[in-house]
Amino acid sequence: TSIDKWFLILACLALIGSLVNEMNPIVSVLGFRNFFKYIVMFYVLVNINLEEKFLKNMLRLLIFIALVQIPVTIVEWRIYGTGDNVVGTLGSHTTGIMAIFLAFTASFMIGFYMHTGKIMHLLTIILLFIPIILGSGRFGFLLIPAAVIFSVLFGGKISIKKVIKSTLLSFIVFVTMFCAVKVHDKIVDRGDFYELLTSPERMYLYTTGYAKGGRLNRTEAIIFAGHLISQSPVKFLLGYGPGNASPSYFSNFEGALETQYKGLRVRGVQLSWVMLEFGILGLLFFLLIYFYLFRENQTLYFQTQDSFWKSISIGYNGIIFAYLVSIVYTSVWVSDVTAFSFWLISASIIAMKTKRIN
Repeated sequence: TSIDKWFLILACLALIGSLVNEMNPIVSVLGFRNFFKYIVMFYVLVNINLEEKFLKNMLRLLIFIALVQIPVTIVEWRIYGTGDNVVGTLGSHTTGIMAIFLAFTASFMIGFYMHTGKIMHLLTIILLFIPIILGSGRFGFLLIPAAVIFSVLFGGKISIKKVIKSTLLSFIVFVTMFCAVKVHDKIVDRGDFYELLTSPERMYLYTTGYAKGGRLNRTEAIIFAGHLISQSPVKFLLGYGPGNASPSYFSNFEGALETQYKGLRVRGVQLSWVMLEFGILGLLFFLLIYFYLFRENQTLYFQTQDSFWKSISIGYNGIIFAYLVSIVYTSVWVSDVTAFSFWLISASIIAMKTKRIN
C-alpha cells in the first residue's frame, strides 16, 4: 500500500527513540503494542484477500453496533440518570470515545444519503445525537456536524450542485446540533453547553484555562508535552520513546514519564501522548500515513461503480477527519473501540481499491 514506507520509517524512528533513551525493552514493546497493534491488523486484513461480501458485512456490523448504542443509552438514562453512566455497550468511561464512534457512523450515513437520497439516513444522523444528549461526551455535538460536512465536501468531484447540497445539509445538521444541545442542557446537571458555544469569552477560558489541582487538563497536557520534548533536539525530534509516557497494569513496566509525574496523567490527550513518545518527527509521519489513506480513498471513489463502496468512500473522508481532530480531545488512536474501527474500515477501503485495480 502507499503507506508502507511511511509506516516503516515511523517504526524505525520509534526503535531509534527507544535505543537513544535506553528504555526497558518490555516497556518499549508495550509502547509499540499500544500504537501499532491495529496497524498490524490492518496489514493482515489487506493481505489475506477477504471476499467483498465479508468486508461489506463487517462494515454493516460496525454500523449496527453504533445504532445499538441509541436504545441502550436510553435504558441507561432511565436507570442511572445522565452523565458518565450513559456509556452504551462500549465500556466504562467511554462517553468521549462513543461520541467519536458515532461521528464515524454519521459519516457513513451521509455517504449513503448522498447516493440513495433516502431521508432515513438523515434521520439516523439525528438519532445519533441521542447518546450524546444523554451522556457527557459533549465533543460529539461539534464533531458529528463537522465530520458530516467534511464527508460531503471531499466526497467526489466538486460541483455547484454539491456546494448547494452541502450548504443545505450543513444548515440542517447545525440546526439539529443546536436543538440537541438545548435538550442536553435541560436534562443534565451541568446544562451550560449552549451558553458555552455562544460565548466566545467562555469558550476561550474553557479551552485555555488551567486545572486548579489533580491531573493535567487537555490544554495543559499539550503545553507540558511541548515543554518536555524541548529539553533537547533529540527529545524534540524522537520523543522519549514508545511506552515512556504510558501506564501499565504492572508497576515495574510503567513509562518513566508516567512514574516521574505520577497523578498528573502526563500523557494527556493523543496529541501530547504522541509528542512525548514519538516526538515531532513521529507525529509528522503519523499524519503522513493518514494523508495517504485519504488519497487511496479518493482513488477508490473514482474507480468503483458500486453504490455501497461509493457511499463508504464518502463517509471515510469524515472518519479520517474525526480520527485526526479528536487527538486534542482524547486518546483516540490507542482506544480499542476507535482504533479497531478505523483500521478495519481502512483495511476494507484499501482491499477494495486493490481488487478494483486487479
